[in-house]
Amino acid sequence: MEYSIQSEARAGHWVAWLTAPGTSTPVGSVLVPGQTQEEAESNIRQWMDRISRDPSLLPPPPPPAPPAEDDGAS
Repeated sequence: MEYSIQSEARAGHWVAWLTAPGTSTPVGSVLVPGQTQEEAESNIRQWMDRISRDPSLLPPPPPPAPPAEDDGAS
């Protein structure tokens, strides 16, 4: 899967995370810290390599939402 790397400064350090195409939330809810932006992004690249080799490291995706019930009001 293709991932994009995102990063931002937070509380005196940097965090980086991966996003999947069409999403803005971190893949697997994982944020990786670093003292600098470069360190955080290097650390998330290592994480990306690990999950590319072993996708079982990520939690399963949430189940789809149940279909809305038709109340017959139409």
